[in-house]
Amino acid sequence: MKTMKTLFLLIVILLLATVANAQITFTWDPSTTNTSGVADTMSYYTIYNNTTGTPVLFSPAQIPLSDCTASLCTWTGGTTPTVPSTFYCTVTDTSGNTSGPSNTATYNPIPGVITNAATAITSTTATLNGTVNPNRLATTAYFQWGTSTSYGNTTSTQSIGSGTANVNVTAAIAGLTAGTTYYFRIVATNSTGTADGATASFAAAAAIPPSPPGGFMWK
Repeated sequence: MKTMKTLFLLIVILLLATVANAQITFTWDPSTTNTSGVADTMSYYTIYNNTTGTPVLFSPAQIPLSDCTASLCTWTGGTTPTVPSTFYCTVTDTSGNTSGPSNTATYNPIPGVITNAATAITSTTATLNGTVNPNRLATTAYFQWGTSTSYGNTTSTQSIGSGTANVNVTAAIAGLTAGTTYYFRIVATNSTGTADGATASFAAAAAIPPSPPGGFMWK
């Protein structure tokens, strides 16, 4: 029967994935010896999702050594989680022996955001509305708005806490031009990153003409 050697691996950093590919990036210290301190030849690493308490394989199963330098391993893949998630890593040597789990690294997603319809619209004012889920991290939010999707204006930043429930966010704006279409979106930021809501629009109400004078007569 093959004698299993126990190896040790340490994940040192968990990085936020770039928005462009919606993937998550892991970095860790490469393993070169077994727990007895004897030099060993590694074959590949495997990353697992341990969020539910039961190890769940995080595709792809095998991370090749070609993703490592002498001092650092980096791998980008999978789909960026939409809920807080915990991961760990193992390493397998060329004899087929697999290490125990590394330390865990937790990924917290950026805020969840929804831009809602504007309300209380007059010819010069409106109330902007949105919904933000902080996803367990201290989060701030504000609105961008203007007469084009370049916006050009922002509302004051609001702190909305670090909970897990949706928080309604509103902001009143003024100085609008009657009959003009305005575009806006909500923006929220936590320590993981920034999320932009979808763009919405509304038209400022047409100017209301004055009432005609009364009591006019010829004498």
